[in-house]
Amino acid sequence: MITITSNPIDTSSVIESVSNANAGATLLFLGTTREFTGEKQTTSLSYECYEEMAVAKLNELRDTAMNQWPLTGCAIVHR
Repeated sequence: MITITSNPIDTSSVIESVSNANAGATLLFLGTTREFTGEKQTTSLSYECYEEMAVAKLNELRDTAMNQWPLTGCAIVHR
């Protein structure tokens, strides 16, 4: 699963998509935005991408991870 979405991410579905009885763990990295960086307050975020290129890069990252470690699955969802 490689997805870019503007909707909230359903983490349960992402975890379910990679769950495997042969895996010893399931890891979820959930990045969040800090309210302050130093003294500067974050009031909003916007994200734009060339989706085709971003998805290609995410696929490349997944392939690298799958080749480097004995993973049973890998899902990347970016919002």
